[in-house]
Parts: sequence; C-alpha cells; structure tokens
Amino acid sequence: RGEVVVRSYQRGGLLRGLRSRGFAGPERALAEARLGHELLEAGLQVATPVLVRARPIGSRRWDLELGTVHAPNAQDLRQVLSEPAPDRLLLRALARAAGELVREAHALGLDHVDLQPANLLHAGTGPDGQPRLLLLDLDRCTRHAVLPEGVRLSNLARLERWLRGRSEGAAVGPRERAAFLLAYEPDRKRRRRLARAVAARAQ
Repeated sequence: RGEVVVRSYQRGGLLRGLRSRGFAGPERALAEARLGHELLEAGLQVATPVLVRARPIGSRRWDLELGTVHAPNAQDLRQVLSEPAPDRLLLRALARAAGELVREAHALGLDHVDLQPANLLHAGTGPDGQPRLLLLDLDRCTRHAVLPEGVRLSNLARLERWLRGRSEGAAVGPRERAAFLLAYEPDRKRRRRLARAVAARAQ
C-alpha cells in the first residue's frame, strides 16, 4: 500500500505523555480504523487506515498505534497557516475546500471532536484543480444517523476558538472565513444565522 504514517495513541489531560500506562485493550484503535473505512465507503475524504498495532505492556495494558496511507508532500493546514507569507489565493481555496469537507462530514453525521487545522491535510489537487483535503484523527469521533444541531455548532465553534487562540490563526481573515462559510452553507440566510450561532458559542 506504499508508505504508512503511524500514530501512537496518547492519553490526554493530566495523563498526557504517560504511554507506559497504556490502554485496557485495542478497541479504541480498532474503532477509529472501522470509522475511517466506513466514511471512505460513504465517499468522505479521510486518511486511509491500513494497520492497527496493539502491543501488550505487562499483563493488562496495551500500547496502541494506527497506520494510515502516507500522502507525499502533504501539509496540514496548521503548517500552511504558520508560513511567514502565506499565499492569500491558496488560503481562500483551502478555506473553501475545508468548508466543503466539513459540510460533507456533518452531512454524514460525523462528530469530529478535535476539528482544527492540524487535522485537515492538504494533499495536492483534485481532478478539478482545486485543493484536495483529507480529514485526519478520527480518534473518539462518532457517527450519528443525523448530526444534532448542538454537536454541529460545537464542532464549528471549536475550530473558531482554535483560530482565535493561536498565532497561526491570524492568517485567517474575513475573506477566508467567508469562503469557508459559503462552502459550508450556500444558503445566505442560513449562513448568516450559522455565523452568529458559531460566534456566540465560540466566546
């Protein structure tokens, strides 16, 4: 399948980085791999899972890793935003592509619990000449038959808070935000209501 990018699972919060504690079983990595294939089959552009590795640590704990197909010369959007003089036309094209990808993910009922630029990978251009993005890191994400409105707003507000709180987010101006929202919600009235709701929740 070509080169593979392997990610080790880490504990969050106060236990972040303590890999020696491990996990109770391989289910967390298996769930992410299953969800990735389910979304791929539904037509969503996500990183393709190709391996799960669960190695025992002692008698009851496991060290977990997930491997996905490597996209050559790809950059996540946090890397793009951190460039000293980012290309404004490229940023707007990426914002449109991100809006389309997140709209498709939400239409498929995906609750992405860590929606941020680092989990949006710019992997070249598509057949239409527009940037091709892949959605990364489905760990602890879930899929609903219909995504609840509150969950949808929480996802978008998380992205907005990230942009407001990080220095890289300064590269995203009103035009880039408008391009994202237009791609996410084409209807003008609904887009205005959505922008207000997201801004209020991101406070």
